Amino acid sequence: MREENFFQNLLNKRIVLLDDDINDKLIDRIKVQMIFLSNEDKDLPIYLYIDSKGGMLRDSLFLYDFIKALPTKVIAIVNGKACSSAFLAMLACGQKKSTPHSLFMIHGTRHEIVVRFPADNNKFIVEEKLKEAEDLFSKVLSIYEKELNVDKNRILEIMKNSNETEVFINLENVRQLGVNIEEIENFNY
Repeated sequence: MREENFFQNLLNKRIVLLDDDINDKLIDRIKVQMIFLSNEDKDLPIYLYIDSKGGMLRDSLFLYDFIKALPTKVIAIVNGKACSSAFLAMLACGQKKSTPHSLFMIHGTRHEIVVRFPADNNKFIVEEKLKEAEDLFSKVLSIYEKELNVDKNRILEIMKNSNETEVFINLENVRQLGVNIEEIENFNY
């Protein structure tokens, strides 16, 4: 009962939490809450509080598209981390804010793909998984290029210089990538 009151109080303040691994269940909860708030009053913004290490990339593309299509302004407030898929969700928001010591993560160029081999080690399945991963990475790069207003080659250069699967950056680095993000010291409701 207390948990229901907690989430109801957040919804009353038009706050939605992205506070866990991004998966179907979390995305469904976020979408339902945002649809409810948007239908309640399209003119008032929705506050998406982000503290997530990310999750499934395909799921994050669904969330990105949903936020972009929502008729209500969504304001991202990062407090903690916006990594991987959560970074994409933040980019989809019309306005972005962050506490000073938040951490952000974008994908690097080295793909670590886990492929579960069937008993017969079917090469076709492996090739399909690699193709799918390349397709997802290409979509993410296109989003970075569009949202960061930075050439894809510049983004690839940053990623290659890290030589990692993940590139961790701070608030100032996010601004250098072209993200218009406001630093906040406290939360005003």
